[in-house]
Amino acid sequence: GSAGLEVGPVTGRWYARAATNIVGDYTPFDEPGVEIPPYALVHLSGGVQFGRTGLELAVRNLLDHKYRELQAGGFVVPGQPISVYGTVRYHL
Repeated sequence: GSAGLEVGPVTGRWYARAATNIVGDYTPFDEPGVEIPPYALVHLSGGVQFGRTGLELAVRNLLDHKYRELQAGGFVVPGQPISVYGTVRYHL
């Protein structure tokens, strides 16, 4: 599941957002008897608007939790480590 909370003024000049992704325990495909424990990831982002230009900064996996994005049939894909993103938008 996922959940998020975003706050900011009605004018929309800025915003701040906190979000989470929650994954319950599961058994990978083709791996009977193996159970992946549950985990939750925390993400933060915020943005500000200056006239036609918008700036945004986001941090995904804020707590740098080590997790398996996917595991099936003996194959494991590691999850994304803490990552920082920046975005600049210009509205014509």
